[in-house]
Amino acid sequence: MENVVINILAGLGGYTVILFALIKWIGDIQSKKIILLLENSLTREQNIEDSVRSLLSQSFINNQTLFVEKNIKGIQELWVSFLKVRDRMPSFLVYLDVTTKDEYQSILCNSNFRSAVVDWENIKHDVIKNLTSSDIEIIRPFVGEYLWAIFFSYRAFFLRLAILVSKDADLECPIYWKEDEGLKKIFLSIFTEIELENIYIKEVGALSEVRLVFESKFLTHVHKITSGQVSIVHGAEMAKDILNKVNLAIK
Repeated sequence: MENVVINILAGLGGYTVILFALIKWIGDIQSKKIILLLENSLTREQNIEDSVRSLLSQSFINNQTLFVEKNIKGIQELWVSFLKVRDRMPSFLVYLDVTTKDEYQSILCNSNFRSAVVDWENIKHDVIKNLTSSDIEIIRPFVGEYLWAIFFSYRAFFLRLAILVSKDADLECPIYWKEDEGLKKIFLSIFTEIELENIYIKEVGALSEVRLVFESKFLTHVHKITSGQVSIVHGAEMAKDILNKVNLAIK
């Protein structure tokens, strides 16, 4: 077969060069067409890929924006709940804040104090129900576990304190609130040694100091989140430890 082809080409003589050139020209055209088709195909695929990437990126940004908005709204609502705990506490805690340990038993017998205790007893169950409503749990996923743990500890401390003192009002030998084991455990779950020392050395104003420390911890962490210093999930392990200890304290 090869001999036949060679003989044909030899017979063509000078036309052989023209034939080869023609074949090469046709081949170049086909090659260019194939390359062009491939380039067009790759361009279409790249455009599709870019479009998909853009859609996914936009979707991610929208989801992130929505989640951040829920974070901010959740934190605002949690702070409102924080203030609600403070505002719904019984008025007799004001007496407690200006009473030394030596004066504690006598203040429990004070007529104004006892009148405030009676007022608290009349609304106690409604207040506790309102402050511990499961409605607040809805925002928990959006505020981060550490902020939730601070709020939970704050609420547990003041509710336990109010109930403890109202019960002590009828006792001959009441336990001074700083010496209550449950309150001590709540302190130890979240306060540093220095913060505890500042509370226990104060003869008066200790409750105001407790409130100040709780609120400071909350607002400081909010600032870190909103300024980008930490993420919303920062402190999750610490929060877990705090919640476990507080739950044990209030059982």
